[in-house]
Amino acid sequence: MNDIQARIERLTPEQREKFETMLKLEREKASATSEGIQIPQIVPNPKDRYEPFPLTDIQQAQWFGRSGLFNITVAGHGYVEFDCAGMSLEQIELALRKLIATHDQLRMVVLPNLRQQVLKTVPDYQIKRYDLRNQPADMVEKSLADVRDRMSHEILPADKWPVFEVCATLWDPDQLRLHFSFDLLVGDAWSFRMLIDEWDRLYENLEGGRKVPQELTYRDYVLGLEELEKSQLFEQDLIYWREQLEDLPPPPSLPMIATQESLKEIRAEHYSVYLSDNDWQELKGIIKKKKLTPSGFFAMALSEVISLWNEGPAHTLNMTIFNRLPLHAEVNDILVGEFNSFQLLACDNTTQQSFESRAAKLQALMWQHLDHRYISGVRLMRELAKIRNAAAGEALMPVVFTSTLAHHEGETDMPTRAPGKWVYEISQTPQVWMEHHLWEEDNKLALHIDVVKGLFPENLIRDFVDVYERLIRNLINDPEAWHRPNANYLLPTYQREFWQIYNNTFTQIPQGLLHDGFKRAANRFPDKLAVVSARGNRTYGELDLHSNQIGNWLQD
Repeated sequence: MNDIQARIERLTPEQREKFETMLKLEREKASATSEGIQIPQIVPNPKDRYEPFPLTDIQQAQWFGRSGLFNITVAGHGYVEFDCAGMSLEQIELALRKLIATHDQLRMVVLPNLRQQVLKTVPDYQIKRYDLRNQPADMVEKSLADVRDRMSHEILPADKWPVFEVCATLWDPDQLRLHFSFDLLVGDAWSFRMLIDEWDRLYENLEGGRKVPQELTYRDYVLGLEELEKSQLFEQDLIYWREQLEDLPPPPSLPMIATQESLKEIRAEHYSVYLSDNDWQELKGIIKKKKLTPSGFFAMALSEVISLWNEGPAHTLNMTIFNRLPLHAEVNDILVGEFNSFQLLACDNTTQQSFESRAAKLQALMWQHLDHRYISGVRLMRELAKIRNAAAGEALMPVVFTSTLAHHEGETDMPTRAPGKWVYEISQTPQVWMEHHLWEEDNKLALHIDVVKGLFPENLIRDFVDVYERLIRNLINDPEAWHRPNANYLLPTYQREFWQIYNNTFTQIPQGLLHDGFKRAANRFPDKLAVVSARGNRTYGELDLHSNQIGNWLQD
């Protein structure tokens, strides 16, 4: 081991994270510069920090999603619960106030003209308490369920601070549950995880927060994105994506029992799979040997299962990317903000190639797309809508894959600390009817799938999730699973039997010509009605006569 490697190994986790972030930033700059294209750099403007500024493309989509203009009317929103037994609610509240004071976007509101503004000062946040100490257990359970039901799908007013909500339930003995509702107008999933990590750090030490930008603000970054659209880099990526969109497969088309428009209320159903720390560590080792990233592996696994129920084996996943572009050295020090974008990932499972081969191709495509991430995902959707003549508000790519794990080699995973033990989480996004998001929590890998309730046949999603879990565990424990051309062998027995019957098309082929059956009917029932229409009725005899006349005329 050389001296540089040894020094890297001695870094603390926080120092190593900072080092890898700086290294990633320099690599991105070097990559663009090597092609002769300069990345526009932001010049911070601290004096206008509290002046209004535009919503980003993705924030606009979030806002319109809550407005009722789309088929699925819902706020982009996340909700989590943490068990904090033995912790001090007063200290949790102080740590939250420190977060709010430190991070601008926790004080944002949306103005009537669809611009956003950071409030310079706000009142001290008061966590709402549900004090159920000395109450019976059934009352506690009912209250917990009622709070979850209310907060998990709420649409908070965006024009009033705060655009988030924190509540706490207290009960015996010394139990505390924290309820946190977070609107994605404030920040993306990465920001959310950074935020709860910071919250836990500040709980332990109010002066122990992460480094914050000395110059750059989220406002500066958003205005920098507008300048980016005038650059050669943006034009280059727009050309790349226009070519990709021309041959893009359709989104997944799973069996449904309702249309999105027919649902009176949009609520999410939540499913989870957990990998233990041992299983997760073993899988990471396998993935690394296969030269894949965790995100690439799970995207392929999800696609494999989708193909079992999809109308066709080729489809497109809407893959979230946490797109903090290297427009300033302090970009990654901004803890909270909506930096999300997405890439459209074409998944082709039409071949009989092995899972491993197809995963390698999908991974290469992900890396290729990441080299062209200077155009926003919302802009991609607008381009796609033009190509496909989509109706306004149509959900073009409603199946989303969101990974907070490393997307490429050298990238760090999301922080895993939280103020307490994870109990529950659910999310929903405008124009999305299935979202798979995965992250690490409590030393486990959590694989969450949220779907719009009422769209799918009974038990379909339960079967989907079961097959997905079995596929992943097979890929951990059975090397042969990597060489299989599909996952049909994992379908539930009743579904395999159903498909065998459905695909059994053997039947006795009738003899004779197509019109022989009609002639027999005309001879037996010449006076019975054969055709009923607004222009008149015809019996079998009349229809036979007229058809013979037309046939003779054609022959002459």
